[in-house]
Amino acid sequence: GAGALLDELGFRGHASTGLETSRRAVALARAIASATGGKQTLVTQPAPDWQGAFDLVCAFDVLEHVEDDVSALGQWLDWLRPDGLVCLSVPAHRSRWGAGDEWAGHHRRYDRRDLVDLLASHRLEVQHLECYGFPLANLTEWLGSRTYRRLVEERRRIVSSAEASAESGVERTDYLRLFRRMDTLAGRLALRANFVLQSLAARTDLGSGYLVLARRA
Repeated sequence: GAGALLDELGFRGHASTGLETSRRAVALARAIASATGGKQTLVTQPAPDWQGAFDLVCAFDVLEHVEDDVSALGQWLDWLRPDGLVCLSVPAHRSRWGAGDEWAGHHRRYDRRDLVDLLASHRLEVQHLECYGFPLANLTEWLGSRTYRRLVEERRRIVSSAEASAESGVERTDYLRLFRRMDTLAGRLALRANFVLQSLAARTDLGSGYLVLARRA
């Protein structure tokens, strides 16, 4: 997750700050930093001195959790230096809305035009845009739909949608079961093959998510 990404950036010599509103996610990210000796900063609220402070702002699978995505993106851009970059990922295709989105606390999925128009409304120039996840993520979304329908019904009785959204970033029980199968020779070979197919399909709209890098004009 975000904690591992910040850790990787630190090892590559970058100063990084992570913003996370979920206390459980912050605790997990801090545990990763402590275990690896990472120097990243982790906070639960933005600071006043963030205005124009960063060269790059990243938000991976975050924007769909925010009801007012226009205002959220505007705030993130305020934290960028002139000519700074923003890197975002969002779930793709309105037509693929399903129980997994409800479980995660999403407000929307994005068609390509939705994302391009959102960026243009903030005068951002797209540097790179790809549709990722084909074919593996498409398959796991489809296979997980029945499980997510059950989980949604169970969770509706005990937590709010805001709590569900916060937990979606750290609840990985089912993914850990899948990882045990992937962490085998056969699993690693299959994953490599899927990476090749994903790279070949990146310029299409076959995947399950969009990844975009854009620059302030």
